Amino acid sequence: RKKLAQRLQEAEENTEAVSSKCASLEKTKQRLQGEVDELMLDLERTNTARVLLDRKQRDFDKVLAEWKQKLDESQAELEAAQKGSRSLSTEVFKLQNAYEEVVDQLETLRRENKNLQGELPPPPTPGEHLDPPHLASCFPPPCRTLPSAPSTLELSPANVTDIVITKCPSGTRRAKGIAKLTSS
Repeated sequence: RKKLAQRLQEAEENTEAVSSKCASLEKTKQRLQGEVDELMLDLERTNTARVLLDRKQRDFDKVLAEWKQKLDESQAELEAAQKGSRSLSTEVFKLQNAYEEVVDQLETLRRENKNLQGELPPPPTPGEHLDPPHLASCFPPPCRTLPSAPSTLELSPANVTDIVITKCPSGTRRAKGIAKLTSS
């Protein structure tokens, strides 16, 4: 009987120990279940955030692709503008050189004109006029006849187109004229 009582007591102690252990395991199970529930909520929030981030990433990729396209277009426009600018710069340089040449020629012609005006005889007085046949006598002999021209050169106001009066080295004035050749 003592043995039985002792066994019974041991069995009760074991039962209490197992019950205590079961209670401890139940508490651990509940704590772990709470942690699992929290982790599941975190997982859902993380998945929701991931979906939102994926959408944002796709939107960002679209915006980035649009900006890359705009950049490429802008670079192409810039290159075309730079090419046009270089072309226009070359054209401006050529025009500046041509302008400078024309200005130099103009200055030369002005000096020449001024020198020639200094050599002109005084203007005729009112009532005095130049007589083209009289001008013909001012031409030196080589100017009066040309090898392929008729033997006589008729000068009249109708056929004298340009008259230039120059000073000869001897100090006399000589008239040169461009006239139409007429046969007599």
